[in-house]
This record gives sequence, C-alpha cells and structure tokens, in this order.
Amino acid sequence: MTAAPDVGREAGGGHLIDVIGGAPATTTECLVELAGVCKSFGPHPVLHDVDLQVLRGECVCIVGPSGSGKSTLLRCVNHLESPTSGRVVVNGHRMGLVEQGGKCKAASEGVLAKQRRETGMVFQRFNLFPHMTALENVISGLLRVQGRTRAEATPIGEALLARVGLGDKAASYPSELSGGQQQRVAIVRALAVRPTVMLFDEPTSALDPEMIGEVLGVIAELRADGMTMIIVTHEMKFARRTADWVVMMDEGRVVERARPDAFFDRPGDPRTQRFLSKVL
Repeated sequence: MTAAPDVGREAGGGHLIDVIGGAPATTTECLVELAGVCKSFGPHPVLHDVDLQVLRGECVCIVGPSGSGKSTLLRCVNHLESPTSGRVVVNGHRMGLVEQGGKCKAASEGVLAKQRRETGMVFQRFNLFPHMTALENVISGLLRVQGRTRAEATPIGEALLARVGLGDKAASYPSELSGGQQQRVAIVRALAVRPTVMLFDEPTSALDPEMIGEVLGVIAELRADGMTMIIVTHEMKFARRTADWVVMMDEGRVVERARPDAFFDRPGDPRTQRFLSKVL
C-alpha cells in the first residue's frame, strides 16, 4: 500500500480541526456506545447483539469479510439504518429516540436530523453534489444545517480545501476532479459542520491504488488531531498504524476487539486468524 502523505500539513501547516474550532482532547468519556444492537432486513438478520464503545479521541477500525455487517453497523450509529433492537448513544444522546413523559418514543425527522449533526459520514462513493463546485459542496452544510451566511462559510470552506491540498480546486466541479480529490472534498465537507465523531465507510475502496495514500493522509491527520473516528476499512496496514482498537466482524457479530499489535500479531479468535491469513 502506498504510504499516506501528510496532505493537510503540506498544504499550509496547522491542523484540519483548527479550521473548525480546535481539536478535541482524548479523555475517558465514552462518546459512542452500541449496546445489544440487532438489525434485520425483513426476515434476514444482519447484526446480532453488537456491543461497542468508543472513547472521545479514539480511532476504531472495523475489519472483516464482505457481508459481515460492517457498513450496516456504521449506518446504525447515525441512524441511516434504524436498529431492530438495542441502544445507540452518541455524545450522551440516544439516537433515534426522544424521552417524553418518562417514556421513549421514536424521534421525528427534524429531531433525528439534529441528532445526526453529531456525526460526519464519508461514504465509499463520494456522494458529492455534481452541480456544485468543490467549495459549494464543502460549505453546503454550513449554509443549510448551521444557517451561516455565505460570507461566514466561504473562508472556512476555502481554508479546509487548502488544508487538504485543494485550494486551487475550489471552483472545480466533481467531474473535473480525480477520485482522490473528490474523496478529500467529501471528508472536509463532513468535517465542516463540526461533528463529534467521524464515520468512514471504506473511504478508499472506490479509488485507484495511487490515490489511496492521499485520502489516508487526511484521515491520519484527523487521527493525530484527536478526532474521534470509526472507520470501516480493508486497508490493514493503515488500520495497524492508525487505530487505537481493531474490531473484527463476521456474520453480523463482533468476534474480536484488540489493540493493533495484539490483533495482527496475536489474534485470539480462530475466525480472525483465518481472515488475516488471507488478507496479509
């Protein structure tokens, strides 16, 4: 795998998080908690009783074979998929639910939209608005979600693009950008609205090999800055170098959770051992 360059700092120094208001400190505070999360699509179970905790400032990489439930689990964190049962808490908020009269009920779409602001999501396929320039994509959340004026949002968007080496691409449309450039735009678009946690769903899977490093470089910078992150990835070297914890999933279950050195050098579960023997 291509080494991940320090894209953001090469582009102008400082930190990505500085642009949006300062890096969060690592603490023992549990920022994301999944407890007994199950998810079925009709009669087909996809997640089985998943428990997972992520502390503020931690980076957790989720690995496993295709179809193991990794992406579904990530989408349950911000309720793009609603769990069939179980609890998801992000920054102290019970996702998808509100308390009323001492009882919990399903959150309205408006409340759920506010809850989702705690998370920034980066997808496999960049999901940029094709009719907007790179700058317009980055500031769209600032305008629509935070209600900022264009005069307030534009300098933030320009600074974020500059931090990831795309200051000269602000006026370019997605069709004029490489895959790696589009994904960097997608990352800073998600970051612009100051999420509490960043979620990455195989962010390099749609990229040509030579473009992978530039995207991983931006994620590594966020890691160094203290951003809380959950990353579904097939980049094993990156997971080993970047993660605080590596989680192995298989058939909708968490089968192992360990520190990177232990996970890759001394995997305890036979399923993890078989998986690593095929991908390393």
